[in-house]
Amino acid sequence: MPFDENGQPLASTLADYMLPGAPEVPAMRIDHLQTPSLTTEFWPKGIGEGGAIAPPAAIVNAITMR
Repeated sequence: MPFDENGQPLASTLADYMLPGAPEVPAMRIDHLQTPSLTTEFWPKGIGEGGAIAPPAAIVNAITMR
């Protein structure tokens, strides 16, 4: 953002800003971390209660939004 010698911003509207494009996006690095469970037969881990939490909220929303 450009400033003048008194510290006042020179950009007065959002049209004065440069929009970032593809060259400004930093390089991404994807890492996978696997930690098997040693307490199960084939070392899988559970995924929590994701499947049990969403349906009741969706049902209540569907009933109340009718």
